[in-house]
Amino acid sequence: MRPLPSEFQVEIDAIAGPPWHQLVSTFADANIYQLWQLAEPGRRADDTSRLVLKQGGDVVAAAEVRLFRVPFTGRGIAYLRWGPMWKRAGRTQNPEHFRLALRAVRNEFGDRRGLVLRLNPRLFVEEHAALIAMLSEEGYSSLPHASTEKTLIMDLSPTLEQLRAGLDRRWRNHLNKAERDGLTLETGTGDALFQAFGTLYEQMLQRKQFAPTAGLARHRRIQGTLADDLKMGVIIARHEGLPCAGAVYSAIGDTALYLFGATNDAGMRTGGSYLVQWEILNTLKRRGIREYDLHGINAESNPGTYKFKLGLAGKNGREASFAGPTQTFEPSLANHSLLFAERVLGRIRQSRATRAMVALPLERTAEALTGP
Repeated sequence: MRPLPSEFQVEIDAIAGPPWHQLVSTFADANIYQLWQLAEPGRRADDTSRLVLKQGGDVVAAAEVRLFRVPFTGRGIAYLRWGPMWKRAGRTQNPEHFRLALRAVRNEFGDRRGLVLRLNPRLFVEEHAALIAMLSEEGYSSLPHASTEKTLIMDLSPTLEQLRAGLDRRWRNHLNKAERDGLTLETGTGDALFQAFGTLYEQMLQRKQFAPTAGLARHRRIQGTLADDLKMGVIIARHEGLPCAGAVYSAIGDTALYLFGATNDAGMRTGGSYLVQWEILNTLKRRGIREYDLHGINAESNPGTYKFKLGLAGKNGREASFAGPTQTFEPSLANHSLLFAERVLGRIRQSRATRAMVALPLERTAEALTGP
């Protein structure tokens, strides 16, 4: 266990509910995954832990951690996604706060509780070399065999006119067509709109023969727990009064995140997804959001979505490679056995997913990997 400087204090599980939401909203690097845990079915309060780092009573970093414990053993894994948060909005950023937050999290969950600590920070190889080095310096190591994931980040500082001019030419042509086709848009945060998007999303899964996923349902449950200024935005495009395309996004802190998109046959004919994303850009500009993360790209496994996102980013976007997940743990037999069991279960899940994909008709497999 590495001590913190004497002027820093750590508080564990001293804050929850609305006060936690209020604290998260004060961080420029806040994100939906730091407001995530208690909306999942069956999740107990002690399955989530929250750490706050203070300097002389002033909060400088915070993290929400998910806890998975093996029954009757006291062992388990602590997961921290896109944290710790350390960039207080409107303040000069001190990278040492990130370092000390890493240390505090490891002290609590890795050393004191004896858990495997799995940390997946929102850091990019091209931009955050010094912060990535701190992970190693504080005892974190990269996960073996972890694949490199990429995303597209849009710079929203240009004017709307400049953003539109920066769209890929073909993408802009689709947008022009969607505007001429007389589509209407409905925007909001309410559950009825979320439900309407869910119906559209299910139609898309059926068309592409994708297996149902619990991801959207989980986001909808979380939506009901959030304060109004933290809720996800939902947009539905309608053609002749019927939903044809839609999206769900989160705009917390200085970066928005594209979460879900869906379109049906009418949406594909009219280019509804292009109009939906343009409306999101308009909304983010009004709110003063600095960047728009298109939440993952893979040109090989999903070329259609990659092409759609690449055209949206256009001249205002950049590709970024995530630093990837890291972990730290006491090298005990119990922890090594836990990680071995996790790898075996992961291979079983991956094998099942691969078999399900192979079972799709060839033409449907191709369709599933294309389109916005």
